[in-house]
Amino acid sequence: MKAAWKTSPVGRTLLAIGSIYLGVGLLAALTVYLSLASTVPVWLARTLGVELFSPGESVQTELYDNPGFVGACIALCVNLLVATVVRIPLRLRNAGAWCCHLGLIVLAGASLWYNHQTIKGDSVTIRDRTGWSPIRHVYRGQTYAVYVQAADDPQARQTPLKGLIPRGAPRDLDVAIQAGKGVEVRATRFLPGARVVARWGDVSPNRVPAVQLRVIDGDEAGTIVLSPSLPQHRQLGGRGYVFVYHAGLTPEALARVISPGDPNQGPGMPHDLALILTGSKIPPTLAVVRPNGSRWHGRLEVGQTLDVPLAGRTIRVEPVRFLAHAARLYELEGDDGGDHAHAHEPPGAAVRLELAVGPWKRTTYVRFAAYQHLAPPQLIDLPGNRGLWVTFSRERVALPATLQVARAEYQTYPASGIPKDYRCDVEIVSGGMRRRETLSLNNPVHVGAFQVSQGSWARDPHRPTRIFLSAATRPGLWAIWTGCVLICLGLPVAFYVKPLLARRRSAP
Repeated sequence: MKAAWKTSPVGRTLLAIGSIYLGVGLLAALTVYLSLASTVPVWLARTLGVELFSPGESVQTELYDNPGFVGACIALCVNLLVATVVRIPLRLRNAGAWCCHLGLIVLAGASLWYNHQTIKGDSVTIRDRTGWSPIRHVYRGQTYAVYVQAADDPQARQTPLKGLIPRGAPRDLDVAIQAGKGVEVRATRFLPGARVVARWGDVSPNRVPAVQLRVIDGDEAGTIVLSPSLPQHRQLGGRGYVFVYHAGLTPEALARVISPGDPNQGPGMPHDLALILTGSKIPPTLAVVRPNGSRWHGRLEVGQTLDVPLAGRTIRVEPVRFLAHAARLYELEGDDGGDHAHAHEPPGAAVRLELAVGPWKRTTYVRFAAYQHLAPPQLIDLPGNRGLWVTFSRERVALPATLQVARAEYQTYPASGIPKDYRCDVEIVSGGMRRRETLSLNNPVHVGAFQVSQGSWARDPHRPTRIFLSAATRPGLWAIWTGCVLICLGLPVAFYVKPLLARRRSAP
């Protein structure tokens, strides 16, 4: 009966799947693969065509995510399971072999589960005058995501961009970005090493008057932008003076501003007030109003320098251009000959976004920032006096509780100044529950499923200014321990209990 079962088609198939030679071959192949993945990961990835996120690391997650490696692990587990069931009778004397084999299968499955489901990342807290900023999110390593937030949306919407690495050639994308009703946003290109520059253009779909000025104050020179519609540009100051732009003035209003006044008609501040005045029926004018009420004014013409008496000295002012629909354009360096800002920034990852609201369209490039909540968002003007804030960062996962650093202490060895320990007194808040713990180098704290550990500190000469914390979940840890326990139980049974049982059975 047994021989007949083995010769049947099902029996031959099971015996082939549970072949010892197949198992040994798979095990040898996995051993070689893991050895190469640990010693020469870049060469192995290049040979297999696997794109590594960061080739400098000794252990490459991408190599362990390779479908061939995962398939070989699953095949070995199937081979071991079938060989155990088909070739090893379920008897007491074989309990050790069964435990070891099942432990190996559980351990392999749990390891794959852990490797593919764990969340690893970091977060940062910054110290200011009020204390340390709260930590509410973990930014996942080796990920990218686009964040979009509308003015009426309290939270930024996150859209992950999968399969991107921060090197190599640019890659075309076609990913729809969550942006709210009536707004279409698509990520169309990823650039691993781009230099994104900004300039002002007359491209806003809304009326946003602005003026761009070049100001030369002694040895200092720079270009400023003034606009009554942009909060960050409503006024800009220098040493003893402030520039303000007013658009849409009437001839009567201009006459009142430039007319001499008494000391009671001063600007109400201890600085000279330089007013840029424009209107449909008046020429562009720069008027100076001093604290004592005296006035000065001059005509502004694009491309011509005007010597202006400000703060007891002569300031040279040159209008670069007047804009009726001012907005910042973010482009790749070299795309046009405009006046670029931030050209000093090194190349870095960036994403190209295509935006559309009905017939209106806009293209922009967004630089990568490691922490979304710390990066200044890029503002995109939308038709109807609406705005959209866009950031390009890593995927983030919300912590189940808020972690707040109450006190941070950087300890060193007295004689050498070598770091000894990084200690933080932290408060973990979840709903109405609060608890205090100490976070140090060898003492992580748990926030829900996350284990939070010390990362690195950015310090001034006396105390830390930024603290970077590592965080990770450990899914399936109980299954890993179960597999280890089964193996530990099976080995002594196989090596000691089974020979003892066999000796007793053979005894006369």
